[in-house]
Amino acid sequence: MSSRVQWDRVAGEEQEATWRGRPVPEWPWLRSVAWTATAFLGLVVLYRIVLPIPVPSGILIFGIVTGCINALIAVAIILIYRANRIINFAQAEIGVFGAILFENLYRATGVPYLFAIACGLFASAALGALVERVAVRRFFASPRLILTVATIGLAQIVVVLTYLLARLFDGMPVTNTSFETPFTGFTISLPSYVMDGDAILLLVTVPVIILLLNRFLRRTDFGIAVRASAESSERASLLGIPVMKVSTIMWIVAAAMTAMATILRSPVVGLVSGSTVQGQGLLLRALAAAVLARMDNLRVAVVAAIFLGVTEQALYWAYSGSSISDPIFVAIIIVGLLVQRRSTSRAGDEASSTWAAAEVMRPLPPELRGVPLVVLAKIAVAALGGLVVVLYGVLASPSQANIGAVIAIYAIVAMSLVVLMGWAGQLSLGQFGLVGFGAGVAGRLVADANTDFLLGMVAGGVVAALVAMVLGLVALKVTGFYFAVTSLAFAVSVQTFFLNPRFFDLLIPTNRPLRPYLFDRFDLADETAFYWFAVVIALLVALVLLRLRRSRTGRILNAVRDNERGAQSYGVSQARAKLTAFATSGFIAGMAGAMLAVHQHSVTASAYSVQESLRVFSMAVIGGVGSILGGVLGAIFVRVTANVLPAQFAVLATGVGLLLVLYLLPGGLVRALYGLRDRFLRRLANAHGIHVPSLVADVRTEDVRAEDVGTEGDAAQAGELDITEVLEVVEEHDEARP
Repeated sequence: MSSRVQWDRVAGEEQEATWRGRPVPEWPWLRSVAWTATAFLGLVVLYRIVLPIPVPSGILIFGIVTGCINALIAVAIILIYRANRIINFAQAEIGVFGAILFENLYRATGVPYLFAIACGLFASAALGALVERVAVRRFFASPRLILTVATIGLAQIVVVLTYLLARLFDGMPVTNTSFETPFTGFTISLPSYVMDGDAILLLVTVPVIILLLNRFLRRTDFGIAVRASAESSERASLLGIPVMKVSTIMWIVAAAMTAMATILRSPVVGLVSGSTVQGQGLLLRALAAAVLARMDNLRVAVVAAIFLGVTEQALYWAYSGSSISDPIFVAIIIVGLLVQRRSTSRAGDEASSTWAAAEVMRPLPPELRGVPLVVLAKIAVAALGGLVVVLYGVLASPSQANIGAVIAIYAIVAMSLVVLMGWAGQLSLGQFGLVGFGAGVAGRLVADANTDFLLGMVAGGVVAALVAMVLGLVALKVTGFYFAVTSLAFAVSVQTFFLNPRFFDLLIPTNRPLRPYLFDRFDLADETAFYWFAVVIALLVALVLLRLRRSRTGRILNAVRDNERGAQSYGVSQARAKLTAFATSGFIAGMAGAMLAVHQHSVTASAYSVQESLRVFSMAVIGGVGSILGGVLGAIFVRVTANVLPAQFAVLATGVGLLLVLYLLPGGLVRALYGLRDRFLRRLANAHGIHVPSLVADVRTEDVRAEDVGTEGDAAQAGELDITEVLEVVEEHDEARP
């Protein structure tokens, strides 16, 4: 049997239909075009009936143009998903890198148009290969969720590389305005839209690229190898398929396609400088199309991207703005994911179900809690931490006290994410959207209704908890990086729609939310006073969460995260546990939003952007999502770097820190601290002759992992039980059973 036939079987290739011994040609793309044309006509009729004003045909054509751009990026996302079973959140940034090189070469240096395009494509393709070789392969054996999170750190690093690339051309600015190319002069006048040669080039190029790619994947040996690797990388490797090489080439192809999309986009609608995830939500549009295609079908992804592009432009025309389309995209993504999850395999569920890097940091061993030196060490550490907080509040200037208050507020948000990620195992990229809801509700009550600030904080927390529970209902069916996509879409919609006074003015106060005079004694208008208030609230939240973590609710949340089926066998309700985590996390985030609203004296969409959600997510991961202390450490690290370093290099520090933590310290910075603590306790136990089973087990486990134990004697020395010992324990247990 040839290798091609074997690869066909792994990829699930169907036999061709024949008639009189000859293959019958199939035209799936022709059928797709026919169905698309029919659906497009129905969509036009629907727009005429539903929308408040008629949509000109030129606007619908422009929607097709923008949909083609999203189609290329959606196909690139699907290619990476096929190769590595992850969602690449750095996909748009990699394409923007090449597009900015193209635009600067063409506009700043006068390089020929086609040569500039070739340079941009090569730059993105090379960056894609570098990312795959340096970063992706490092996490190739890790759970898919870990690798997906790594792409978030990669996205932040690529943003800095894009900034440095622009600086090479004397900081040539990149704006949203379009520019002229050799094709711009040719125009076609349509109702309410003038189509130039650049748009026509895009309409011609995108279908050709998609058709060639589809034929390449279905008719060539390498294309079949790609689909075989996506189905089962282990089985494909056994059949001789170079899985690593396939992954590298797919990253190159996907990067080049994304660069082509952004390059063709720049003369039509302009190129956004910086991250498209954090800026215009370009990745969100492509993700919505990829989700509707179940992360697999290229034809469906293209058609879905075109429909979404037409829908967005029609809504933009009817309501004079595109912000109203973001909640619609959230609904589309949720519905698409709910349908998609029915068709995923159990292996895929296990690979991406919960956040696997949440290490629960255990308390002090009971055998050592009464040792005088341990008691003194606990007091010394607590006193040192308190001394640092007190000295900062006493010696800080008003501006420094303002920064300290912001750090305390972000620490509260990071702790809320610890509850959601570390305890419930839900990967959320939209936590600051909940902060925005809390800020809007509290700001409106305090500024417009003259409500007491503390009561406004509680109200903001309650509303954010209710919104979080709605997300929790989605998380019951959609988990892992699929829920991360949903939360990202939620964060975008909060920024562009719910905090937009033009469409949703309920969360925008008409007056400035001023800082209150608390208890008729503390004027929070003073920066130092607000610093102490924020620190006290952060301390209270930490104490409450520590108490909750040690309670039955905390143990249930960790049990559900680690083994849902096992927890259900003991009568634990998975739905109730997850909704409890979402409600708790949302309430804390809403309270932090209320504090931020009065601290900043305003509630604006820019203060609760997707960038802030990704920043808080990085805080939790860098500090350690398994510990409350980890959330605080992460907030201090990220906010201090943001205030000390320039904005671009602060993003670089966050991205690099995220990758280093995932690779070297999966438990975060707090894991290193707890490692030092356990080393000290181990030496103390040996010095006092105290046997601590948990500390001894740690050493034996590390020895087993460090050495390749090949004999039973070595295994016994490493601390592993012999099979006879296991049988003796079982027999003793049976004899003791009544």
